[in-house]
Amino acid sequence: MRGVITTRLIAALSCCLVIAGCTSAAPSTDRTTARSYSIPMPTRTVDPAATYAQHALDSMELREKVASLLMLHYPGTDAAALTDFVTRYQPGGLILMGDNIPA
Repeated sequence: MRGVITTRLIAALSCCLVIAGCTSAAPSTDRTTARSYSIPMPTRTVDPAATYAQHALDSMELREKVASLLMLHYPGTDAAALTDFVTRYQPGGLILMGDNIPA
């Protein structure tokens, strides 16, 4: 019987300690015990390629943006005709194939 009372008393005291720990007083404002933690913010770096690309896109019209996405082919070996084609349509690239190479 004495063991049962001791066990119950220990259980009751443990519950009181747990409850007392959950209901603590307001946090102390004493600067000697309070700790302040701060998470360092990452440094933002400027990518020169991204800056250049954004500036180029901002200065382009919609037609120029669409044309820059296209890789086109123009048949023939006439350099003047190829230059006129590229100047007129301003594609993102020109594909050279067998018919662009002289025999």
